[in-house]
Amino acid sequence: MGKKKPRPRLQLNQMQKDEAEKAVSKYFNALLAKKYDEWKCQIMVDDRRALTALVFLVLHDDFGFGEKRLKRFDDAITKKMKDVMEGYLTLKDIYDWFEDELGMKFDLATANPADSIVKED
Repeated sequence: MGKKKPRPRLQLNQMQKDEAEKAVSKYFNALLAKKYDEWKCQIMVDDRRALTALVFLVLHDDFGFGEKRLKRFDDAITKKMKDVMEGYLTLKDIYDWFEDELGMKFDLATANPADSIVKED
């Protein structure tokens, strides 16, 4: 086996170097953005799965929901989530409804929105 010939070195001027750097940065930024979206979606799926399991456990243990009612509940939640994602309903609409109808406030300072309901004696 003989020696490999050395690769020829490219002689780039500063403008060519800048353009090459931009192209590489653009490629990697697009790749990172795609991966970020994939990771974000996976986190959202994992969060929804965990929250759904917790809500289902409470509905079953504390309110006697069985498989049929849990399925109906899940279908209703999925429909509302789709409405939010498609822009037919906003989280602000939901928060405002709870405040107007039930006196419950959903904000960062409220640990438990149900605590804000005035209970009548």
